[in-house]
Amino acid sequence: MIDLREYYGAVFHVAGDDTAGQSIPCKSGRIVAATRRHLALVTDKAAVAKKAGRLGFARVIPADKGYVVLFPSCRFLDVAAIVEPEKSRQKKSA
Repeated sequence: MIDLREYYGAVFHVAGDDTAGQSIPCKSGRIVAATRRHLALVTDKAAVAKKAGRLGFARVIPADKGYVVLFPSCRFLDVAAIVEPEKSRQKKSA
C-alpha cells in the first residue's frame, strides 16, 4: 500500500494514522490507497466519476453508494485537479 502521508502529506491533509486507514479528504469525495501502484477516488457524485474516467487512465467502478475511480498513483495531480483535495494543516516554520 502507498503511504499517503509520506508521499502527499507535505501538501495535502491526510486523515488517519496507519497506512491502511489513510485518506485524503476532497471536496468531491476522498482519495485512498488501493494497491502498491494505484490510488482510488471514492465519490458519490456521478459527474465527478465520469470526468475522472474521461481522463483516459482511470477506471470507474460503480459501488453500492457511489463510485470508485481507480487510477495510477503517478496521475495523482490530474485527479486532484478535479476533486480539489484539502491542503495540509501543518504550520510552516518562520
